[in-house]
Amino acid sequence: MSTPPLVIITGDTGILGLQLVNFFLLQKYRVVGISRREYLSENEKYVHVNEDITKEPEKILEKIISQFGLPDTFINNATAFVHKSMENTSLEEYHRIIDVNMTAPFRFNKYLFAQYKKEGFLKNIFFNRSIINVGSISADRTVMGTGEGLLPVYSIAKSGLAALSICAAKEFYELGVRINLLEPSYFLANKKKMIAIVRKCYTLAKSRENGVIVDHTQLQ
Repeated sequence: MSTPPLVIITGDTGILGLQLVNFFLLQKYRVVGISRREYLSENEKYVHVNEDITKEPEKILEKIISQFGLPDTFINNATAFVHKSMENTSLEEYHRIIDVNMTAPFRFNKYLFAQYKKEGFLKNIFFNRSIINVGSISADRTVMGTGEGLLPVYSIAKSGLAALSICAAKEFYELGVRINLLEPSYFLANKKKMIAIVRKCYTLAKSRENGVIVDHTQLQ
C-alpha cells in the first residue's frame, strides 16, 4: 500500500488555513500544519506543529521532514498585517510583517530546494513536487485607502513574495519543482471565494504539467 502524499501548510490555524487542512484531508493527504497558535488535532492524519515560522524555519522543517519525509506539496499560507499607514507603522510591526510574508517563505523555499536537490528529484525523472505561495492581489494593487483598508506594508511584503515566487520558479525548474503564486483579493467574508482558493491550491498541488513555471492566479 502506497504512502499518502504529504502537504505542509503554514498558518494552518487561521480561517483559510483550516479550510486548506480539511480539504486536503478529504483528498486523503497526510497534513502537517505550522503556526504559533496551539491547536489540538483529533485526526490522526493531521499533525499541528506549534512554532513561530520567523524563528529558525529551517529547523522546523528539518524536524518535520525527519519524521514524515519530504512534502509533496508545501503551502506558504501564513500571513501578518496591520491596518496602519507607513507613518504610523512601528519598525517592530514592519519587521514582523516582512518576516512572516516574505522572509520565512524565502527560507522555506531555499531549504526545500536544497533537500529536493539532495534527493535527486531531477525533472527528467520526477515532476511532482509543488510549492504554493499564497500572496495577495495587494501586491499589484497597493491598498492605500483609509482605516480598515490601509495596508501599505502588507502590500510591500506581498510584492516581495510575488518576486520571490518568480525567481524561485526559474531556479527550481531545473530540479522539476513547481513554484506557484496564488494572489486572491479579500476573501474572509466570502465563503464562496475561500472555497475557490482552496480548490485552486489543490489543483496546483495535483498538476503534473511539465514546464509550468508560475501560475500567477488572481482571484477577484
